[in-house]
Amino acid sequence: MNDKIIALFEEQKINKRQLAKLSGLQYTTVNEILNRKQQINSCSGRTLMKLAAYFDVHVEDLLDPFPILENVEGRYNGVDYIWHDAGDNMELIVEVEGETYHRVMRRSYIIPENFKYAPIFAKMEIDLLLEELELKKLAEGYKNGKISSETQK
Repeated sequence: MNDKIIALFEEQKINKRQLAKLSGLQYTTVNEILNRKQQINSCSGRTLMKLAAYFDVHVEDLLDPFPILENVEGRYNGVDYIWHDAGDNMELIVEVEGETYHRVMRRSYIIPENFKYAPIFAKMEIDLLLEELELKKLAEGYKNGKISSETQK
């Protein structure tokens, strides 16, 4: 937690009071962030902007990685879904006909720039899942003799 901001601070060779003064922040704010009592991701926009300006970086460069899609919900093609953090991946949890399915997507695809594409990612995964389920039904039908190659013609 707060590894990026701490690394930037340590590169500066200044103390916390100097950082507070030079950035225009309260000493207690700086102290709590650098002592990991206040998560950088929970700081106000104003605090983040001041720190980013002082360190001459983008605000995103101060933040710790986080699952941007955590708990984002949606509905597509009659199917409800929700995104969850799964360690190094994001998990799309889908419910189809009372059954729950888990689809995993590499976290590297789920970055702030791609957030707007999350519904498209979900739609693609749901379409694939629905196709897989349909193929499984067909395979079961063939296996159980309910469907023959002549039935499909």
